Parts: sequence; C-alpha cells; structure tokens
Amino acid sequence: MLQEKTKKSYCRVTGIVANEAHVCVLLRRGPSKWTQMIKWNTNNDSFNNGEWFNGRVYENYLDISPDGKYVIYLVSKFNRHLIDLEKKYPNYWSVISKAPYFDSLYSWSNNNRGWNGSGLFLSNSTIQLNQKEDELTQLLSKTDKKFNFETRSEITENVEHITDKIIYKSNWKQIQEFKYQYDKKLKIKTIQSGIWEKKSWKGDLLRRTLKAYSVKSYGRNQIEEYDYLDKQGNIYPLKNVFWADFDFNDKLIYTKYGKVYRAEFTESFQEYELIDLNEHKPPSSASH
Repeated sequence: MLQEKTKKSYCRVTGIVANEAHVCVLLRRGPSKWTQMIKWNTNNDSFNNGEWFNGRVYENYLDISPDGKYVIYLVSKFNRHLIDLEKKYPNYWSVISKAPYFDSLYSWSNNNRGWNGSGLFLSNSTIQLNQKEDELTQLLSKTDKKFNFETRSEITENVEHITDKIIYKSNWKQIQEFKYQYDKKLKIKTIQSGIWEKKSWKGDLLRRTLKAYSVKSYGRNQIEEYDYLDKQGNIYPLKNVFWADFDFNDKLIYTKYGKVYRAEFTESFQEYELIDLNEHKPPSSASH
C-alpha cells in the first residue's frame, strides 16, 4: 500500500512465496535505482542477502518455482531515473535466475514491450513464457535448456495477463474486479476497488484491496491495503503494510517501513519484527 509520508525515507519490500517450500523471495528497492533480492527461509526465519541490480525490477512480474529455487521476472534500465543512453540493454528484458541472484541463466528481449515479459512456473521444470513463439526463436533453439518452455499463442488485451496468472497461482481468489477509467489528463481514475482474498487451512483470510494506480506510490504503481479476517469474521486492518501473504505454514507475514514481520492472532494481536532491511546498501562494486 501507499506508505505514510514521514520525514524518514524507507525502502520498499515486496515478496513472493513458493507453493511447495519454506521459501519467500523478497525484492528490496531503495534507493530507487537499486533492487536487492533476498531469499527468506520461512521455516527458521534466516535471510540470505543476495545480489543487487542497478535498474528496475517489476515486482508484479516476479514468479517463483514451486521448490523456491528459481525466479523469473521482468527488468528495465529505461525509466526517468536511469536512462540507458548508450543502449547497452533493451528497454525491457526478461530473466530466469537462481534465487537470490540476478546472474541470468536465461535472458531475452521483450521487443521494447514491457507488458508481455516474464512468465509463469507451471512446475519446477516447465515455464510458460509471456511472449509469442516467433519472438523467442533464439531462446527456444538452445539445446541445453534447463527448463521446458511453453509460449503463448497470442498476446492481446483480451487474454488474461501474466500478472493476474501469478496472483491466481499463488492461491489468491478475486472477489471484486478493479474498474477504472482515464480522465482528460490520461490518469487512471478508480471506479471500483479490486479485491482478492487468500484463505489459510485454518480458515482465516487475508484480504488485499487495490485502491488505485499512481506513479507517485513510492516506486510501485498499485496503492493497496491489507486486512486480516479471523474465522469469526472479525476484521483487523494491517495498517501501513506494504506487502502481505501467508507463508508455507499458513502463518501471516508482511512488510512495512522497510522491515519484515510475522504476526499471530490468538487472544490478542502479536507482531514480531524479523529484520530491518533499511540499512542494506548497494556495494560500490555492484554493476548489474
């Protein structure tokens, strides 16, 4: 969600949870030109601080293999903060790497169209790429492929977007569609908030509400809010939370103000800070 404006600047931390392992991959962004990948063992709450990337990593296009070993994502070095004037890189490209590292096992250009990048892990060995086959001839022609690759037959506005597929694969269920329109200045005006819910095996719910899109939301387009609902239907707003999910053990985890937390709802709300990522700084030798 949109974090409250304070005098202090905080890093932004989002994540994605593996479906078959005690793994959550975090993307820590800040300063805005830099992103660090971190691998979190959610069974013992240890953190493997991975590599830094000098550019933009689009968190909505991030997917993780069921076993938590690999990630696929969309990156760019073309934005208002970091414009690649020498054209060493395409505007957008997709990457598959071993978490928590940005060194690519495979990478390919998106033909300067960011909306059709990245892909979806259908299994630990099969990935559906979010591009058409004729755009991926070089990648598909490799003989030493570590994964089986599938391609989409066509990319149109009427086809379910890859970012939605990643949400649904992570066991989120859409309750209410996000509706919007453009105003005269071509800015998005919310007509109806989007709502997704995720149910744990205990029967409690995590609700994610997309309130609006904004280019001023601290480096992320979505302005979101999260709520926890217990089995009795009591609603507990997760104030100032930037990202939230259930881990592999169906325990509530989330980030806010650049810190990572766990929480339990028993007789009262119990919050536990696990790590503060605000002090992480990109090394001077980082060159990705």
